[in-house]
Formats: sequence, structure tokens, C-alpha cells
Amino acid sequence: MTAYIIEIQEAKNGDLFIEFPDDLVDTLGWQEDDILYWRLKGDGVILSKYTDSPGTEATEDSSLY
Repeated sequence: MTAYIIEIQEAKNGDLFIEFPDDLVDTLGWQEDDILYWRLKGDGVILSKYTDSPGTEATEDSSLY
């Protein structure tokens, strides 16, 4: 298992973001604009690509924050 430590960055407008290493994105088959699902596990975060059934739209649920 490979682990990555990625720093959270802050945009000029105050938004927070992370940049994934290119080799990780390639290995996982992620594309720009993919929607990722995340969950906490211990001191880390588990990320996976969010997949929908055809015709389903993912929306942000503020109750999760």
C-alpha cells in the first residue's frame, strides 16, 4: 500500500484545496472534474471516485459538514 501526505493549500479567495501527484491520478484513473467521495479513517482520509448510475446528478450536501 502506498501512502501520500498532501498539504492543504489556500487560494487567494480563501478556498482550500489539495493537488494530487500526477502519478497517483494516473494510477487511479482519475480525470479532471471527477467527483471524489471522502471519509475519515483514524488520522487519515480515504478517497474514492464517486460513481453514479446513468442520469444521476451528484449534489453537495451541506449537512455532511
